[in-house]
Amino acid sequence: MIVRKISIVATALFSMTMFAQQSASSEVEIKPEVKLSYLDSVKSTFKQNDMVAKADSLWMKELTSLDIYDDLTKDIQTINSDVTVDEELPTDLLKQRLQAMNEKSPFHIEYNQGLENLIKSFLKNRKKSFSRLMALSEYYFPIFEESFAKNNVPLEIKYLAVVESALNPKAVSKMGATGLWQFMYGTGKQYALKIDSYIDERGDPMKATVASKRIHDQNV
Repeated sequence: MIVRKISIVATALFSMTMFAQQSASSEVEIKPEVKLSYLDSVKSTFKQNDMVAKADSLWMKELTSLDIYDDLTKDIQTINSDVTVDEELPTDLLKQRLQAMNEKSPFHIEYNQGLENLIKSFLKNRKKSFSRLMALSEYYFPIFEESFAKNNVPLEIKYLAVVESALNPKAVSKMGATGLWQFMYGTGKQYALKIDSYIDERGDPMKATVASKRIHDQNV
C-alpha cells in the first residue's frame, strides 16, 4: 500500500514537472535575430515631401525624354555644311575659341568653313536644346569623366555621347543602336554587355560607359 502511494505521488510530481516545463516553453517566444544596417537606422527619419517627389518625377521624365534626340538626329541627317548660316558669331572669335580648345585637347581641332557652318546652324536652330543638354550634362558627364580618368581615356570623348544619343540612355536609332553610346546588338555583346528579353545593359550609363572605354582602348 505504501509503495503504491509512493508510486502515485512520484507519478503526480513527474506529471506536474513536465506540465510546468511545457507551459514555460510555450510562454517563451523565440525571436529571430534581426541585424540592423545604417540605412535601417535612418529610415525612420525619412519624410515624404510632395514638392520634392514632383521635382524628382519631372527630372526623371527629362532624363528619358526622346524629343531632343529625335530633333538632333534629324538635324545631323539633313544639315548641309556647305550652306552659310547667318548667325551672330564672328569668324575671328570662332577661330580663337577653336585654337584655345586645340591647345588643351589631345585631338587636333582645326577651323574650316564647313565646321563654322555646322556650329552656326546648331546655335541658330537648337537654342532651346542647348540649355536642356547642359542640364543633362551636369548629371551624366561626371559619370563619364570618372570612368575615363581611371583608365587614361581623353575626357573629350564624353562629348561624343551628345552627338550619339543627345545624352539619353533610352535612345534607339532606326538601325537598332541603343543607349548613351549607341551600341549595336553585336557590339554590345562583344564588349560584355548583357542583352536579353529582360535586361539591356546598353542603356545602363555606368556599364555602357565602361564598354565605350574598352572600344577606345582597342582603337588606340
